[in-house]
Amino acid sequence: MNTVLRQFGSYLARYLTRPRDNYEQFSVLNKEQLDQTLEPGDLLLVEGNSRVSTAIKYLTQSTWSHVCMYVGPGEDGAGLLVEADVVEGVIRSPLSKYIGFNVRVCRAVKPLCIRTAADPTRAICSTLIAQAFQSIRYPILPQSVRVCRGDAPAHCDDVLLESTHFSHFTPRDFDLSPYFEIVKPTIKGNFDYRKIRWFE
Repeated sequence: MNTVLRQFGSYLARYLTRPRDNYEQFSVLNKEQLDQTLEPGDLLLVEGNSRVSTAIKYLTQSTWSHVCMYVGPGEDGAGLLVEADVVEGVIRSPLSKYIGFNVRVCRAVKPLCIRTAADPTRAICSTLIAQAFQSIRYPILPQSVRVCRGDAPAHCDDVLLESTHFSHFTPRDFDLSPYFEIVKPTIKGNFDYRKIRWFE
């Protein structure tokens, strides 16, 4: 019975992750811009084009259905990402996998020293990334907790931050977090809107 359930689960995961035909691209980022902009530890938020991506975007009321972490260039010089895949678990993927997708780059304050070890059979994308950042106590969307000393309300001056469990995060939380910078490759460097060539 377990074998049948495993096979059905695997079939369902492959079905839900197949690309859909009606994907609307609004991002104008290309591979060269991402290669020049991304730094190790940067997060890439992705608007996916699969059935499961559509469900995630609907349930989280967000543009973003996936998040992965850029880890730098591989031996061949091509950029690499670490991500949690519904079918394959925690994997290393080429940056080129998301060229042509709508993406956003989120950057934490450096320096970071993050380990991305996780259970490859259980992690989902935002859980994997949240667990990595929480392992070094980097804030994502912490809650404020007022700490009192003694019984008097006047002694409730200290406000501390409390982490949310890493399993409760979605891709949009990294976009909303005040602790991550939104990096826009098209306007970094010597951007001059007057040099844009418009179709008339």
